[in-house]
Amino acid sequence: MIEGAGYSVVGGRQLDWEDKDVFTVPTWTFREHVNCGDRPAFLFSFSDKPVMKALDLYREETKTTSPVDKED
Repeated sequence: MIEGAGYSVVGGRQLDWEDKDVFTVPTWTFREHVNCGDRPAFLFSFSDKPVMKALDLYREETKTTSPVDKED
């Protein structure tokens, strides 16, 4: 996160974030990002999807309707 505050749902788990936080998400894992702050959130993101596809290691996970687990 460059700036902002909110959370991401990664594989059914909630991960809270704020300014200058860093986190990684496995390429195949469903993720959703939510801005909870009173200002815009700026997320710098990149993917290794092209490399994983070239190595025939790419996979995807679909969104489930299971409840979100809050990360402690």
